[in-house]
Amino acid sequence: MKNIVLKSLVASSLLCSSLLADSFVGVFGGYSLKSEFEIKDDSGLDREEGDIDKLKLDDKKLNLGVKAGYDFDSFRAYGAYRYNFKAKDSYFIDNFLGNMEWKSHDFLIGADYTPNITDSFKFSLGIYGGISRLNMRLEGIDYDDNSKDSFSKDKTGFIYGAKIGGIYELDENNEVEFGYQIDESDYGKIEDVKIKVRDHGLYLGYNYKF
Repeated sequence: MKNIVLKSLVASSLLCSSLLADSFVGVFGGYSLKSEFEIKDDSGLDREEGDIDKLKLDDKKLNLGVKAGYDFDSFRAYGAYRYNFKAKDSYFIDNFLGNMEWKSHDFLIGADYTPNITDSFKFSLGIYGGISRLNMRLEGIDYDDNSKDSFSKDKTGFIYGAKIGGIYELDENNEVEFGYQIDESDYGKIEDVKIKVRDHGLYLGYNYKF
């Protein structure tokens, strides 16, 4: 009997919480001030003098996304999809010129702490994480023999990040948000090479609350 009562109370509490929450949908975009693509040799093999075990490339890039969730006034939770547009950079090592391109699809869940500062403005501090699908492409030329080479690979990994900013309520149904965010994507290994992507930059979004 006690278990039935306890389960009923928990169910009632969850139902009340969902009824008190405002559902919302939104769109957002961002600009990465720096998207860093890191390649690290993790083979453990001895290297000759002058060899490198880590290469970092970077570029600026845009992203766009959509999200939906629940707003509990001072807290909100959501799910989101984000597309990161192509970034690219070049390197020259051992007479080889390489051109690397990378882009990704992110599937995220997140939570934000959103206390009221004024009647129409909220502070926002959040964390998020999920799954990221990377597409990378390398094209290059070896000037020792003028041979060309290319490589393309898709890889799934994990992403986690944090953001800080503000939310301005236009009215009871419409709001805009803005701020700064930073995240890291870890794609594990491709053969003996570890791949990571780190981004930081600005974001701007619009939400409609039902």
